[in-house]
Amino acid sequence: MPQSRTDLSHFASRLAPHLPGDWYFCYRRHSAYREQFRHGQLVWGSGPALQAIHEFVLEHEVVMDGPDGQRLYIIDRPLRRDQFLVAPLAPAVNFGTDPFDEVDEPSGIAVPADGARAAAAVSRRLLPLYRDALDVLRQRVGQPPVSRPAPPVVSRSVALRLGSDGCWTTPDDALSPTARAVLYTQGFQHFPNVHLFMLPASYGVAEQTQRISNIARQLASHGIEVKLHHTPRAAPSSPPPRVAKPVPAPRR
Repeated sequence: MPQSRTDLSHFASRLAPHLPGDWYFCYRRHSAYREQFRHGQLVWGSGPALQAIHEFVLEHEVVMDGPDGQRLYIIDRPLRRDQFLVAPLAPAVNFGTDPFDEVDEPSGIAVPADGARAAAAVSRRLLPLYRDALDVLRQRVGQPPVSRPAPPVVSRSVALRLGSDGCWTTPDDALSPTARAVLYTQGFQHFPNVHLFMLPASYGVAEQTQRISNIARQLASHGIEVKLHHTPRAAPSSPPPRVAKPVPAPRR
């Protein structure tokens, strides 16, 4: 039996803010083995989560509710303490007889224990298929399709600007989930109130240079270019000209 973990709830709290839309999670410990099938039997599609439910004793779970009826089931990945398993849950509403036939099932995935990187994987690999499958089910029972806003335009470049305070910053409005995840892993801090990611000056020039080099290399593998801009430091103001003091006349 794999060793019990205690960081599932913490992981969920780090995952939810980085997913698109508003997501809320409920953490629950199992008092008996059979309780893991309460939600486990609703896991939609195949994948590692379904296998773990039937082959291991899971002591706890997270159910996450999101927009448009989306629900995610999150558990430990047995034997891999650096990963978790995220799977979609089938809708609880009654769609009629055999509504799931010939629907492309949105299988669950394994994700890293880092919340930002996990959210990037879920947003890219799981949620689009999940939303499409839900739309197919709604169409089969005559429900109107869910209207969703157009996805934001995602830039294929990241502009990093060095300010006069020694901090590197970039706006957050056009960053892809992949770019956000890479910035997080390299020490950038997110300030949503001012829509900026920032690499603090406290790292020092050498450490900042290394981290930015890592970012450029990792994003290049995804076809994303990193552009560097430097804000010129203000020239020091010239001191006022020195005025020679008058020499007093000698006393007679």
